Amino acid sequence: MKLKMHFTLILFFVVSLCYGNHVNAMDIYIKGSFNKSDLNGKMVRFEYYSAYSQTGAWRPSKASEIKITKNRINIKLGGVQKVGYLKIILPDSKFNRFSYVPLLVESGDRIEFNQMGDGIKFKGKNAGKFSCQLDISSVRPIQVVSQVSDSTYFATSYEAYRGAADVKLNKLETYRSNLSNEFFAILKANILYNVDS
Repeated sequence: MKLKMHFTLILFFVVSLCYGNHVNAMDIYIKGSFNKSDLNGKMVRFEYYSAYSQTGAWRPSKASEIKITKNRINIKLGGVQKVGYLKIILPDSKFNRFSYVPLLVESGDRIEFNQMGDGIKFKGKNAGKFSCQLDISSVRPIQVVSQVSDSTYFATSYEAYRGAADVKLNKLETYRSNLSNEFFAILKANILYNVDS
């Protein structure tokens, strides 16, 4: 898992260089609403992972927490680089914390979401960009179950990974109009890398 994260961080850096000028650090704006009143007073944590880390460590370069008030949050995460990952760690009534898939983000993004039940729905100008990532992450390869003696083994074949990747690539293509060329290239590279690793 750590190898995949490091590869992805290097890939982000290389693609970022290929697609033009680096911009200065900017802000990401996050606005969310929650349908459960029992979450009021609980904390939401945001962790930003830059696309390039000089130490090579998979640690957040920025982190912030905000308290849910009147079922809403509104926060600015400042000083983020051009491309990176944002992990939104939401409270859950059954567990201490509930984390969603880390989202690929760009500086200047405005993220708006509603948490409904156990799911999250994005809205606003960038909704397609983030809905795409959740949609893609929901596709899983089919496991093959084999019984040997008294033990059961779960294995996932290359063909299953390839089939899942094809479904993900088709989903990605349907969101293409919502994505910049750089963003599309990174998401596509991630899908293809996961087949061969």
